[in-house]
Amino acid sequence: MEWRGYTSPTQKVDKGSLVGLTAEDLMQRQVETLSLHMTLDDALQMVSRSTHQGFPVVDEGTLVGIISQSDLTQATKMQGNPPRCPFPGTTPLAEIMTSHPITVKPTASLVDVLYLLNRYHLSRLPVTEGRKLLGIITRSDIIRAELDQLDSKTTQTRSQSEPSYVVYQTRSPETGRGRLLVPIANPQTAPILVKLAAAIARDRDYELECLQVILVSRSTSPAETPVTTTKSRRLLRQAEKWGRDWNIPVHTQIRVSQDITQGILDTIKERHINLMMMGWKGSTSTPGRIFGGVVDAVIRQAPCDVMVVKLGEMMHPPYIPPFFQRWLIPIAGGPN
Repeated sequence: MEWRGYTSPTQKVDKGSLVGLTAEDLMQRQVETLSLHMTLDDALQMVSRSTHQGFPVVDEGTLVGIISQSDLTQATKMQGNPPRCPFPGTTPLAEIMTSHPITVKPTASLVDVLYLLNRYHLSRLPVTEGRKLLGIITRSDIIRAELDQLDSKTTQTRSQSEPSYVVYQTRSPETGRGRLLVPIANPQTAPILVKLAAAIARDRDYELECLQVILVSRSTSPAETPVTTTKSRRLLRQAEKWGRDWNIPVHTQIRVSQDITQGILDTIKERHINLMMMGWKGSTSTPGRIFGGVVDAVIRQAPCDVMVVKLGEMMHPPYIPPFFQRWLIPIAGGPN
C-alpha cells in the first residue's frame, strides 16, 4: 500500500451490473472536513451541526486522518472512579483521530471499494490523489448507485410496456385535502394495510385510493385482454365498507397492466396521489434489490412520498395483527 492507499486485490471478483464505475463516479465531492489544528471542543461544536457520521481531518488540503462521531463520543465518555472525561476539551484533534486512514484512488473500481469497506469493516473511504483529498465514499453512495443502475434498467423495460388500463373503479366524494394510495393484493393482509392507512388518512384529512393491479403478458394489450375481476372487486368492496365505518372517503380501482410498477405509477399520476403505502414481506430473494423489484422501482420513481410497511410473518397464516416496535423515518428531504 502507498501511505495505506489501496491497490487492487489479485483475486478475480465478479463486478456484476455496475461494471465500469470508479471511485470518482461514486464519491461525494463536497466533503465536510475538520482541521488538524482544531481542539476536541472545536470538533464537537462543528460536528453537532452536521448530519454526517465521519469526517476527514485535513491540513491545508492534505488528508492526515479521519474521525467519526463514535470516536468523539468515546473521547468524551466519562470513565473511572470518580468519573472523569479521558480527554479535556483542549485536546488537539490529532491525538484522537485515526492517522493515515485507508484511502482509494479515484480510478479504483467499485469492486475495489467494496473489498476495502468489507475487509476493514469501514463505513466510509476518502478518495485521494497522492495525499490530496478529492472526495469521500460511503455505503449510502454505493446503494444509491445500485438503485440508479436498477432504475435505468427498469425504466428501459417499462418504456416498452403499454400504459395500464382501468377496468373497474368506484368514486367517493372528493372532500379530503389529499390522497393516500394503498395497492392491495393479499386478502389476508389487506385489512392490516388499509386500517393503518386509514389512521394516517384520518389524521391528515386524506381520501383513500385502493388499487388492485392485474398482471397480463407483454405480448397482449392491457386494453384488449379479457380479465376476471370478481375476487378483486370483492376485496375492494370490503375496503369501501371499512371506509364507511371510519367515515373516510374511499376510491377503488382495478387496473390491467403488463408491469405492476407501471400500473402503480400511472395511478399516482392520474389520481394526484400525495402519499403511498406499500406492504413488504420483509426480505427479497432477488439479487441486487433492497426491498424487491416493485417496491424498489416505486421508491425510485414515484413523485410522492412512499411508506413501506414490513409485514414479515404477517404475510403468512395465521396473519397475526401487526405490532410495530421500530419505525425508520428518513428526514433528509421531502415536504414533511
